[in-house]
Amino acid sequence: MRLTYAISDEVHQAFTPKRSPLVEEDVILDFAGGITGIFGPKLGMTA
Repeated sequence: MRLTYAISDEVHQAFTPKRSPLVEEDVILDFAGGITGIFGPKLGMTA
């Protein structure tokens, strides 16, 4: 689910003026952020 959202966000950016998709970097960062948001609190990580 998180990976699908990250990819769809990059597709959206491709059609947004003054934005460009950076698939290799942004998809990985978006996905990692989503996973951290899910498992971070369970591992005792806090913001």
